[in-house]
Amino acid sequence: MLLGIVVDVLEILGFLTLFLVLGALIMAPGGPKGIMKFIRDPPVIPVIGVKQIVAWYGRILIPLSLIILVIFLISAGGIINQMGTTYWSPSEATVIESEVRSETNCDPSKDINDPDRCNTRIWLNVIYEYQFEIENYTSNRYHFLGDLDESRASDYPLGKTLQVYIDPDDPSESVMVKGFAPIWDEILAGMFFFVLIAIFTTYGLVIWKIAYHIQPAANRAKAKEAPGWEWRGLRDLFASSRFAGDLNELKEFHSVMKESTKNMYEGEIKHLTLDIDGSRKSHQIKSMNDILMLLETAEGHATIFLEESLEEGRSVTMDVIEAGGQGFIVSLTESMGSSSVRTARIDLDDSPLPLMEFIRTAVKNANQEQGTWWN
Repeated sequence: MLLGIVVDVLEILGFLTLFLVLGALIMAPGGPKGIMKFIRDPPVIPVIGVKQIVAWYGRILIPLSLIILVIFLISAGGIINQMGTTYWSPSEATVIESEVRSETNCDPSKDINDPDRCNTRIWLNVIYEYQFEIENYTSNRYHFLGDLDESRASDYPLGKTLQVYIDPDDPSESVMVKGFAPIWDEILAGMFFFVLIAIFTTYGLVIWKIAYHIQPAANRAKAKEAPGWEWRGLRDLFASSRFAGDLNELKEFHSVMKESTKNMYEGEIKHLTLDIDGSRKSHQIKSMNDILMLLETAEGHATIFLEESLEEGRSVTMDVIEAGGQGFIVSLTESMGSSSVRTARIDLDDSPLPLMEFIRTAVKNANQEQGTWWN
């Protein structure tokens, strides 16, 4: 398989070289005369040495690494939850529903005739039923990082017996695939993209190196006499205030995400009541991430009751406001009984960090007399 991938990449690079040569011949200014002039008086190809190679790898691969890191941080909640399934208990389940579903989302800020205005997600929704002790449960979760591909519909007919994995602490939670397999798929996908970019970068540098050496000796001498360019590493790459701000925000996001996944009760579980769009239910909460995942399901309104007295105690209310082209905005209110303590209006398209910090502060406030359960 690996040899086949290598051969495919070499074929792509060969076709790319041929395409570049033909493109240069066709698009050359002045037509055939321009090509002849280029051959008689070729431009000076700059020097390429170790410094230049390291610099170009750094300018391309370091930002790419940061992009991949951000993608993994965004899906950190799902990755952590999937890791937690490693020791879940196996059980038999029966498929009671299997159908291909689709969901289309459109950007209201784009023209209605724009073909990129809407995107459609298609997946296979399999609902299975299982028993834990004497209770019956149903679920449709494949794993925490994705859904079943619609092409596998024939693999899950009604009545088929499956092996699923159940959280012994909360038997209503289950997955069809446990452990690290889905995580490795995500990692390999990211690494494949990274390696592919590295290959094309290497290809470009090799072409540059060959062009430098096959140019006339006079041009090589001119290239060596030209002022050298040195790269100062990350300080040079992130010299602008915009890049520096993005890097600082990335560090802040990583810090909050790391904090949000900590066990808040030294191994114990706390039950908090949440009202999601009028449906009130008690949930087992281990970390701040558990709260955030529940809030993601809210379509318009959510209330987190942070004390057992519910309406009489401290709570956080979130109202969702869809503001079209202005972004996805939520209005937050921290209350003590019927009195408002603190409010905020947050655009989640800008950053989810203020939302996370608002809830974290409210949680601390609710438990300040008993000690901060966040830590």
